[in-house]
Amino acid sequence: MASRFDRPENFINRELSWLEFNARILDIARERSIPLFERLKFLGITASNLDEFFMVRVASLKEQVRNKYAGRDIAGMTAPEQLGRISAKAHEFVEVQYSTYLRSLLPTLEKKGFVIIDDHREMTPAQCAFADRYFAENVYPVLTPMAVDSSRPFPLIYNRSLNIAALLRKKGGGGAGGKDGAQRAKAAKGGKKGASEPDFALVQVPSVLPRFVEVPGDVNERTIGTHIDTAPAHGQLAAGLAERDVPAGAGSGAPRTFVLLEALIKRNMDRLFLNYDVEAFAAFRVMRNVDLSLDEEDAQDLLEEIRKELKKRRFAEAIRLEIEDKADPRLLGRLQKELDLDDGGVYRVKGPLDLTFLSKFYQIDVGHDSGFPWREKTGAKERDGEQGDSGPDTAAVSFAGADGAGSAASAAGAGKAGGSSGPDTAVVNLAGADGVGSADGVGSADGAGSAASAAGAGKAGGANDGHGRRLKSEPYEPQPSPAVWEGWGTAAGEADDREGADPDMFGVIRRGDVLLHHPYESFAPVIAFVKQAAADPDVLAIKQTLYRVSGHSPIVAALSAAAEAGKQVTVLVELKARFDEENNITWARMLEEAGCHVIYGLVGLKTHSKITLVVRREEDGIRRYVHLGTGNYNDTTAKLYTDLGLFTCHPQYGEDATAFFNMLSGYSEPPAWNKFLVAPIWMKKRFLGLIGREAAFAMQGQKARIVAKMNSLCDPEIILALYEASGAGVEIDLIVRGICSLRAGMPGLSEHIRVRSIVGNFLEHSRVFYFENNGEPEVYMGSADWMPRNLDRRVEIVFPVEDRDGRERIEHILALELEDNVGASCLQPDGSYEKPDRRGKESVDSQALLCEEAVAAAQGVQGMGGVRDAMAWRRFVPRIPLQDTP
Repeated sequence: MASRFDRPENFINRELSWLEFNARILDIARERSIPLFERLKFLGITASNLDEFFMVRVASLKEQVRNKYAGRDIAGMTAPEQLGRISAKAHEFVEVQYSTYLRSLLPTLEKKGFVIIDDHREMTPAQCAFADRYFAENVYPVLTPMAVDSSRPFPLIYNRSLNIAALLRKKGGGGAGGKDGAQRAKAAKGGKKGASEPDFALVQVPSVLPRFVEVPGDVNERTIGTHIDTAPAHGQLAAGLAERDVPAGAGSGAPRTFVLLEALIKRNMDRLFLNYDVEAFAAFRVMRNVDLSLDEEDAQDLLEEIRKELKKRRFAEAIRLEIEDKADPRLLGRLQKELDLDDGGVYRVKGPLDLTFLSKFYQIDVGHDSGFPWREKTGAKERDGEQGDSGPDTAAVSFAGADGAGSAASAAGAGKAGGSSGPDTAVVNLAGADGVGSADGVGSADGAGSAASAAGAGKAGGANDGHGRRLKSEPYEPQPSPAVWEGWGTAAGEADDREGADPDMFGVIRRGDVLLHHPYESFAPVIAFVKQAAADPDVLAIKQTLYRVSGHSPIVAALSAAAEAGKQVTVLVELKARFDEENNITWARMLEEAGCHVIYGLVGLKTHSKITLVVRREEDGIRRYVHLGTGNYNDTTAKLYTDLGLFTCHPQYGEDATAFFNMLSGYSEPPAWNKFLVAPIWMKKRFLGLIGREAAFAMQGQKARIVAKMNSLCDPEIILALYEASGAGVEIDLIVRGICSLRAGMPGLSEHIRVRSIVGNFLEHSRVFYFENNGEPEVYMGSADWMPRNLDRRVEIVFPVEDRDGRERIEHILALELEDNVGASCLQPDGSYEKPDRRGKESVDSQALLCEEAVAAAQGVQGMGGVRDAMAWRRFVPRIPLQDTP
């Protein structure tokens, strides 16, 4: 049935909404009240987000144009119209990015004693001497200059790789066309038509080397020369200097100075092209289409088919060219011609290319100030996707000895996108879960969790700028869950006395459902659950879905051990998880070799569900234990993403879990579900029914309210249903981190709908849905956003939370987030976002307060030993509990 609200002007284009989201992240980088290095990190996040947006979303629109697709999106825009609007906004965005970097962050860094050099001409003679030696011993042997002529065609430029293009002239003789010196001179000055053109060459900036190198800040050339001679090896050069009397760090009176790798290469271009004059050179990088083109129906071996497509991804269609602002027009023209890009696809950059290096720069050792531990130290990027393969580490070669070359990839480290040779950017994208994403790198399970003191959990030592101002936020350590430890009969504060032993997870779950809230609470119970299942002789079978896992996943290791021990282990590994395909191929092969039955997902659908089923033989018969969650089984991102998980052994959940895995592995399609809402067949219909039920209650004058939290909202049927519910009088609050195609606060359309986005130090990733139900609230959570891809093209699970304590805790979390006026921004009818008015109001930072609650619950602050008591112990209480709202 058509809706009266189904008109293009009632929707916001999803791509423009995403750009608004990235602008909200950029606003954090521009916020002077935030610690300096946190601002750097968020600027790096915006750069990584933008890369992935072009590689996926803009690439898709270009394909539509190429295929002459004439359709319009829900906001009434054609693909060419969208590309035009995106180009205008993206160019404006890049201008603000670099204005923030050059006019705000760089000068502030210098005031704090940190200098970043991207032009070698800014270095002192002593620094030049150091840099030249470093280049000769560490960079030069790795470089491969590539000439372009009739016998050597234009090389394939890897996706996201950093390169330097150059124009060359033969010294003292004929040029490309054998012309004499006079003709060459005329050509160089723009002489007569037909004069010889310069030769063209490329140098790829090696991604296997650190993107930036720390150089001496204030030493004389004699000292430099002495120290260089004693430290010839890569990685030892900087360390050798640091061990002597070379001052480093802001505290020593000399600034810490870092030079970018491309600046070192530019300084030595003449060494790369002997017998040539280098007329011009400029750094550039290319974004390419990274979508896989798979014919799953005809693919006899999906794993091998994906592997082949990944190889093609590196050299797919060019989407965007990023180049230095002052690049020679001849260089730019050659690149545009070879890459087949028009002017709209060219982004001239006033500053260093690829600002994702700032997420690595964030990791240099500056220490931490004292204070309450509610912020996470991470080089993570928050994004519109999740993780990818781990790539080469690009931490700085630290002149001060911190973060030296060769260190392991960051626990939050982002890998190369789709096998590109681009550098490891160590960021976790803030843009929307699963879609465009990169990276997670190496990680290990956090332990059962220590009760770190409220005065200094995870503190790395009081480093600030010397004036009491913080350079980084205090790291936060995920806390042990009282629901787990007390359910085991041991207080959380006594956990350390058990010598690292894990609680009996089966005993804990039998006592009652357990709700976990990450990263405020540790992910360790989830790991312990799978490990114990693998080792327990009474466990008969383990079944699990894996979408994205960490680089050294303890869960994968446990599943392999279980299969080797003879248990029935079934694992669905989603090979089509974008940017994680190579990683997942590796895990799939490892699990198969261990004896697991590995499923690669369903044809035409991604399996995005987060579920684990353990079948255990007990005295009273077979019991099924289930874990369901909103986030991936990834011990690394569990410290960075806000997610919820539920343990239960309720029989109806177990029956649904068994039916779900049978559906994935065979041809069994259950006629109905006890508890689960499963996409793509059943979920949307159920959500529409729940929204319609609230509208019916409102029309009858009964209690009606909807609160929904998700990553993105752009499904037109859901939006229209929300408009209808608003028209019926339902009060609707939406917490949507990223894309939102709904217009909020429009008279006659959505005056009862409010939308907010929370962007903070943790990535808001959980999906939660609250329906008032005339005073009998129903709460659901799960893996699905309200997007067509989740509801129509993915296998997803949403499930009810029926345990009273768990439901009330979720209601408390939602109420707190609706009061947030620090990390939140509110959607305006025109599609823009504004910060809440805080004049005369107490500041409410929901992430900080939830950290406080987790610490209080874990430690029994003031004699309080549980989550419920910790919720009461707080300096702020949400004004109105959800269930009491009319």
